[in-house]
Amino acid sequence: MFNERNTLFVDVLLPLAMPVNLTYRVPFELNELVTIGKRVVVQVGKKKLYAGIVAKITETVPSGYEVKYIISVLDDVPVVTNIQLEFWKWISEYYLCTQGEVMKAALPAALRLESESLVALTEDYNSVAELDEKENFVIEYLEKVGETTISNLALLLNKQNIHNLIKSLYQKGIVILKEDISDNYKPKFISCLRINPAFSDIELNDIFNNLEKKSKKQLESLMNLYSWQSKCNVVEKSKFIKENGVSSGIIDTLAKKDYIEIYKIEKFFLNDVKAEKLPELTPNQNTAFEEIEKVFSKDKICLLHGVTSSGKTHIYFKLIEKVVNEGKEVLYIVPEMALTAQLVNRFKKYFGNIVEITHSGYSINERFETWNHLSEGKIKIILGVRSSVFMPFKKLGLVIIDEEHESTLKQQDPAPRYHARDCATMLAKMFNAKVLLGSATPSIESWYNVQTGKYDKVCLTERFGDSKHPKIDIINLSEAQKTNRMKGPFSTQLLEEIKNVLERQKQVIIFQNRRGYVPVTECSICGWIPRCVNCDVSLTYFNSTQNYRCSFCGFKKDIVNKCESCGSTRLKLMGYGTERLEEELKIFFPDSKIIRFDSESAKNHRQQEKIIKSFENKEIDIIVGTQMISKGFDFENLELVGIVNADHSINFPDFRSAERSFQLFTQVSGRAGRRIKPGKVIVQTYQPWHKVIEALKNSNITDLYDRELGERLKFNYPPYFRIIRLTIKHPENIIVIKASDILALHLKNYLKENVLGPESPYISRIRNYYIKQIIVKFDPKINSTSKIRNLINNSILKIKSIKELKSVIITPDVDPYF
Repeated sequence: MFNERNTLFVDVLLPLAMPVNLTYRVPFELNELVTIGKRVVVQVGKKKLYAGIVAKITETVPSGYEVKYIISVLDDVPVVTNIQLEFWKWISEYYLCTQGEVMKAALPAALRLESESLVALTEDYNSVAELDEKENFVIEYLEKVGETTISNLALLLNKQNIHNLIKSLYQKGIVILKEDISDNYKPKFISCLRINPAFSDIELNDIFNNLEKKSKKQLESLMNLYSWQSKCNVVEKSKFIKENGVSSGIIDTLAKKDYIEIYKIEKFFLNDVKAEKLPELTPNQNTAFEEIEKVFSKDKICLLHGVTSSGKTHIYFKLIEKVVNEGKEVLYIVPEMALTAQLVNRFKKYFGNIVEITHSGYSINERFETWNHLSEGKIKIILGVRSSVFMPFKKLGLVIIDEEHESTLKQQDPAPRYHARDCATMLAKMFNAKVLLGSATPSIESWYNVQTGKYDKVCLTERFGDSKHPKIDIINLSEAQKTNRMKGPFSTQLLEEIKNVLERQKQVIIFQNRRGYVPVTECSICGWIPRCVNCDVSLTYFNSTQNYRCSFCGFKKDIVNKCESCGSTRLKLMGYGTERLEEELKIFFPDSKIIRFDSESAKNHRQQEKIIKSFENKEIDIIVGTQMISKGFDFENLELVGIVNADHSINFPDFRSAERSFQLFTQVSGRAGRRIKPGKVIVQTYQPWHKVIEALKNSNITDLYDRELGERLKFNYPPYFRIIRLTIKHPENIIVIKASDILALHLKNYLKENVLGPESPYISRIRNYYIKQIIVKFDPKINSTSKIRNLINNSILKIKSIKELKSVIITPDVDPYF
């Protein structure tokens, strides 16, 4: 504890891309309030105010410049722990970004106040009696203008430090930040019902007898409530009224008689079903569980390699139960928010209210509440996507990364461009927690780590219960076309199998990893193709919106009926997206319910959950989906999976294309036949001899991965070499060329042939920015990773010091996914 008359200085971490933290002086009256991890309001520049995090406290006087004072301390207790600050620092150093960029990604928006944040009244705002004069002024002003900036309110009130006032109104539920408005805000509390707990069984029986004589409807409602309470932790009022056909008047009358109580409970703690006992593990699962425990006892990371439908989740639950019973916390990461839909119900079923879910599909308020609940120790399990690594754990005991091979675990833009698997592993190390990676198709990096002894592997080779592996048929598209066994994009065999499955009232998934109607429209006369005006890419035609659209910048173009180059009307549609496949299937199977499952038809988690629920309830016969449908779903009635064209993925120009194609095809194939009757998978390809297709057909991951590792060793690719990709962008191509040439030359002076480029990427212009890329490869056993990072940082600073190149954007991406 510092003396209240000591002169203190604090390093403040701000949500800005600044290379260092800024130092501020602490007013004497705030000495006892300042603590590492608390938010403080500081001035940046001449006018702008920010809420930053205290990262360091010192009595050392900074030299060379005049130090500003912090304006106020916002929090009573720290909102960020020391381990979080250490974790953020590690991420910034490893992924070549600033701590401010990490802070912006990590903190909930509700904790990131700045003077340009917009403020507005909540939709369900009700007048609160205990408000001071300034709070009333803010409310009256917002009622007139709708919304305004924090800086404007500060100007109107002639008050520099307005953040505490905004915080007070926010906590009272009167105002929300602009970001809250764009989300579907849900009330924090839900009305619930319960029979007055003061009544004994004898007294309650007397009430039943009395109502039987006076009001049958009241009696029926009270008895239904009694029945519901025996099955549920809480009874939601609106749900009870709806499902029992009870009027609100009857509920109010019973409440007035004190027979029942109407009370409110936090929405996040509303759980309809009491936590059930976990099911017993099968002998195979129990053996795997014991082997995992042995790995954990050696303080090593464990890779659970279990075939699809082997019941890995049951083992996860057993491990989670053990850790929770020890009083520790669990982080369970999935790659896609769509995956959480089925998992949520299973988690709630077995763990009740100690589990919460977090991802970008939830509102800012919901995510902020989850942050607070974990920070306050109210929950023990976090189920989320990659950003859940930033949650405020205090007693983390276990980290589970499900589908650890998925590329969506890697953040692309903006910075920090982190990989959730690797970050979660480091976070676990800071807590001395256990780490379990699970997948039916592990990443080659994890496979290699097992071979080198860094990880230990536990295998599950049999499917759960009596389910069998699906039968895989390969259709040679070249032969099918030569023998007239094709109808549009579908082979006659695939169409016949779909017909047979539908006749048995089973379900089908058709996989095509291209959304839209067609990826390319081309003039048959001159070869003209509609292209984006901002990007170096052709436009995808979307039939649902009757326009062309760029998948990179969102540029839209009205549908064209003739060539804009030669005027010809002979425009041909090339390729098949999910929209076109859906349309074709509706022609072949007009009586079937067919729906798409891609980022267009399921834009948020609620739409995704709706489609998944409908498929589970057998309301949908065929789903046409992209890779979103391949990940972890369990559909008991699904019997057939069709892969329309496997070559799109196999031929992609990426050193990981074989690995990722095998993973994708295996995962989507694993959705079929997950019960007693074996399913079938039909793969259409022009390359039936390809190593990926052979590995898929024979379920031979070992030979494929050994071949891939051999090729990567030969050509210096991960996991033997590390890669850092530098992307150089600018609106003027000549500037990009000059900056990239100088940067590459500087790096080659030190790293020689380990620097590749500069080269134009597959798409060389996006959003009117020309792009060049430089690839830095290095062997971490020979070259120090920290030295390579320092070299890159210094090289970027060198470019930025050249006046004409100052505006060039250079973004490093460590361990990139191409």
